[in-house]
Amino acid sequence: MSITQLVYASSFAACALCFALLIQSWRLVGVRLLLWMAVAFAFLAVRSAILLVNQAGLVESDLSGVRILAGAGALCALLKGLRMEAR
Repeated sequence: MSITQLVYASSFAACALCFALLIQSWRLVGVRLLLWMAVAFAFLAVRSAILLVNQAGLVESDLSGVRILAGAGALCALLKGLRMEAR
């Protein structure tokens, strides 16, 4: 495993951990913004996993388009949560 793959794997682990902690907090507190932030971190974890798979060469095709969609999904989830909290 190269150093770049180690960085991508740690990025995935951090996003997955944030997702798990935010879901746990949302279940305890019930604030909707925590749920939307958890959804955003789930998208970011998927984005990191796709980047790791693409970097490791496990697939032949370039997955940058899927990675961009996952990042856009994270941004949309954050914006939706902030918009709902502003009401």
